[in-house]
Amino acid sequence: MAMDGHAILDLVLLGILMMGLGCAIDFEEFKQKFKKPWGVSIGLLSQFVFMPAVTFGIAKWLLTDPLLQVALVLVGCSPGGAISNILSWFIGADLPLSIAMTAASSIVAIGMLPLNIYFYVELTGLSASTKIDFIGIILSVAVIIVGTFSGIFIRSKSMKWAACVGKVGGVAGVVLVLIGFIQNSTSDTPIWAQQWETYVASFLASLFGLIIGLGLSLLTKLPKPSCVAISIETSIQNKIIAIAIIGITFNTQQEKDVANAVPLIYAVCATGLNVVWAIAAWKLGWTSYDSKLSFCGLFMTAQNDVSVDNTDSDGNNADKTITVLQLEELESGRASGMCEKGPVASPLHKDTDGLSESGVGGDKADRA
Repeated sequence: MAMDGHAILDLVLLGILMMGLGCAIDFEEFKQKFKKPWGVSIGLLSQFVFMPAVTFGIAKWLLTDPLLQVALVLVGCSPGGAISNILSWFIGADLPLSIAMTAASSIVAIGMLPLNIYFYVELTGLSASTKIDFIGIILSVAVIIVGTFSGIFIRSKSMKWAACVGKVGGVAGVVLVLIGFIQNSTSDTPIWAQQWETYVASFLASLFGLIIGLGLSLLTKLPKPSCVAISIETSIQNKIIAIAIIGITFNTQQEKDVANAVPLIYAVCATGLNVVWAIAAWKLGWTSYDSKLSFCGLFMTAQNDVSVDNTDSDGNNADKTITVLQLEELESGRASGMCEKGPVASPLHKDTDGLSESGVGGDKADRA
């Protein structure tokens, strides 16, 4: 196999991205989540069993170009994306559960991503009309494995280094998206010149993910903040991984440009849909934040929940804002009483009778 410069760059950026994601995984905390596994299990079932099947069905139903069909299936086979964590944080859904699902899907993807790609792309004959470099897929999986576990190892040794690598991984993800967008925009098939079926298929993939995650979590009678977090998580697949695999495994630049339209359009559809759903869930009273808050009040409440007073090495108080990569540690610290001083109690939190699956809803209610 002869890889061109773009494929090698995509492979390197994918490795850096997965290392950054690995640095966000607290393996001990990850194992703790499986003591009450319903939320994480529903997320994994939705993302790796239902979503590949749903995207395959939508692709065969609406799309005629094999390149677009394969691209949509790649999106459906990918793990969850970090935008779900940000939305869950902002509206007061079950954030630790959201982060645990993202971490779990990143780990499980090591095995399920190649398995689903092989089943839905190769065994179904979807790849018969297009040339896909399966050696490239094997390389992609190897990079995902090495990158993820390297990140977990770095985190186990140094949280400082994990934070730095996590930021670099985030930059790598942005670069991957920019490369895919620029190449697609300058091609003969930019995202704004697609057939209507491509937009509808991309939107439906995200919508069905939301419906499946929400439906399963409601059936298992999980608390509403947990249901919202699960639905958002299963509705936002990691389009960056799909873009990277397209860049590595498709043979010609023209094929890559055509296929990249799907994850890029999906990213817009999934983000827009879930922003609307997140606001609706908050206004319906399904999250731990008061639905009567203004948007400014909502933002200030979310900020209060991730701001803590810490003491620096010289013994001075230093107010620090926790990043998304550190949100899980913050919630864990609150639960065990490790934080010397939590956020000031705020009337902006609503009272809630039920705990979220991870206990976060109850913690917020107690502080209100």
